[in-house]
Amino acid sequence: MPTWDDVRWLREEWGGPSMVKGIMHPDDARRAVDAGASAISVSDHGGNNLDGTPVSIRALPAIAEAVGDQGCCRRRSGPAGTAGR
Repeated sequence: MPTWDDVRWLREEWGGPSMVKGIMHPDDARRAVDAGASAISVSDHGGNNLDGTPVSIRALPAIAEAVGDQGCCRRRSGPAGTAGR
């Protein structure tokens, strides 16, 4: 399983902008930014079929506040390929 150190290493090796997808908690958003992510994708993919899993739109405000001006937040919800439809 990848760790935040792995994310940091990939960011250093890549050298360009990077996004971490699947963030649903402010603590993870801060960890991603600390590891070098330039963007966060707030996404509930894979978990939205479980009872009690919050939807991404409800997680977005706290995550955006946690990231502040250190990175960009993006919300993604719905089946892949349906954005903009």
